[in-house]
Amino acid sequence: MSAGNSTEKRAFEPFPLEEKLFGLLAEMKTAEPAESTGLHRDFYLDIAEPIVRAASQWVDSDGRVIDPYRNREGPTTTARFVAAVAILIGAGRCQDLTGVAVRAMDRASEDLCYASQWKTPGSDFFTRDLIMGYRFLRHKVSAEHVGRWKHWLGVFDPEETYWDVARKKECQHNWNVYAIVGEFLKSAEGIADNREFIERYLEYQRQYFTPYGMYKDPGDPITYDYTVRQGLSLMFFSGYHGPHRPFYDEMLRRGGLTTLFALSPKGEAAYGGRSNQFHIMEAMLACIFEFEAQRYAVQGDIKIAGMFKRAAHFAAKATRRWLDEIPFRHIKNRFHPVSRHGCDSYGHYDVYSLLAANLFGVAYLMADERIGEWLCPFERGGYIIELPENFHKIFATCRGYHIQIDTRGDHAFDATGLGRLHRIGAPSELALSSSIVSSPKYEVAVSPFRRSVAIGPGWQDTEGEWHYLADYEDEIASVTVEQVKESVEEVAFRVIYSGRLGSARSVIEHYRLNGEGLEIRDELPGDVQAVRVCVPLLYTDGLIPADIERQPWGFRVRYEGWIYEVICRESNLKMGIEEGLAPNRNGIYRIASFEKPASIIKYELRLVEE
Repeated sequence: MSAGNSTEKRAFEPFPLEEKLFGLLAEMKTAEPAESTGLHRDFYLDIAEPIVRAASQWVDSDGRVIDPYRNREGPTTTARFVAAVAILIGAGRCQDLTGVAVRAMDRASEDLCYASQWKTPGSDFFTRDLIMGYRFLRHKVSAEHVGRWKHWLGVFDPEETYWDVARKKECQHNWNVYAIVGEFLKSAEGIADNREFIERYLEYQRQYFTPYGMYKDPGDPITYDYTVRQGLSLMFFSGYHGPHRPFYDEMLRRGGLTTLFALSPKGEAAYGGRSNQFHIMEAMLACIFEFEAQRYAVQGDIKIAGMFKRAAHFAAKATRRWLDEIPFRHIKNRFHPVSRHGCDSYGHYDVYSLLAANLFGVAYLMADERIGEWLCPFERGGYIIELPENFHKIFATCRGYHIQIDTRGDHAFDATGLGRLHRIGAPSELALSSSIVSSPKYEVAVSPFRRSVAIGPGWQDTEGEWHYLADYEDEIASVTVEQVKESVEEVAFRVIYSGRLGSARSVIEHYRLNGEGLEIRDELPGDVQAVRVCVPLLYTDGLIPADIERQPWGFRVRYEGWIYEVICRESNLKMGIEEGLAPNRNGIYRIASFEKPASIIKYELRLVEE
């Protein structure tokens, strides 16, 4: 696995984080070795197997996987089950599920073959998964049976069968990348040779990568950056050496580094956009990080390889507290799956739980057990990462704390402002793991809150009208991030929003993050009568209620052995909890507010173990 052709690499637009990240990595190499997580590649199968065993009970006599809560097959579900169960069988597990696996393989392979006639939805996703089925199940059936699979998988025309192709759509995005990867895997197995299709669309897809190595699906959702890169990582792992290798290898390298430093110390994926907060994201990260670990191991850089290896383990481990529930949760909340709380319209229980199992299986295949762990950057911290244009995010990590800010939220999914505060060990939803929007394009168990909410300010103009940073999106003309301090002990920076912001000329947020927690000072220059800080307080995760206590200095929330303290010691302060419940993907919150007749306010946020 090379870093790509050096001549083409020099012609790329520079990687904006290159010098900074490798400086931080050099410091990390001098750190004391971390205590091992004790995890190995079998851990990925330990996560996948209970999902697959549950799903094996959902397979009907025709071989289709039927969602237990919707009572119908989801698009792509059966193929995703095939890949997940086949990898487990190939690893020596689930031998008793061979019969049901073969039945599902038959069904999905025939569906794919005749997709252009039967209008099979999501056929672009099938091939990658069914080739996994072919690879690990072909030794379990007769030669005649294998011949049928090869016929079904190899005879069709990709341009006719897939949906996300130039013949049918003006623009092609992540579905098309799945098709590319599937066609390459098919060629690697000698089933068909559609190299022209592969290379033509690889050329087309280059336009969607940022200088940070991230993939721009419409709206810049984090999940679809991950899913494209995990697919390309699998393709490279499986031996792709075509003409586009130098470009994509460099994008994968950059994207891997960007993602490593943006990761929460909890191991949880970043929030942002559609299809977020599902465990598929951490499964994708496990694939990406295992691939990158091998990159650096081949180069002889065993410490950076160890950082990626450890990050993969953190990501996988982060899903267990929800997957261990009965029934397991496929998204990061504890609402019963029948409620669909937090789910996009297509985020079905069968579809996304099996995709997670499937991807953890791929991470198992890509994992090299010869690579040991090394302390991850996010465990030590002391840095700020900005994605200034596409994705419009800021990440800061220090002394076990981590924050994420969306500087121009897509209000179908995310508010503008501070939407995440994590600490190692603390439940991620206690402070906040994703922001709150007033008109979510995902389902919630209670009515949405009347406005969007992140941790941050509102301000009252001279007419008495209130404005909130969280509600702004297109009105924001520019965002400036000014670094004040960046060290292992503390990071400090300010974010300046300018644009059509009501009576405020700008919004200036000063952040200071260290081992004690997060300190914020908000300034609202302009015609401002009063300032009001809004902070979501966890009410319930869908199963377990939190205990909200009012204190003279603010609020204390107790939950799962941890305490969240929201502290504001300003004078002339009006403090309270607003009426109504405020749901996001992770739970339901109450909104605390701190208001004073001024244009500047300061407050602190802490997470403390009981």
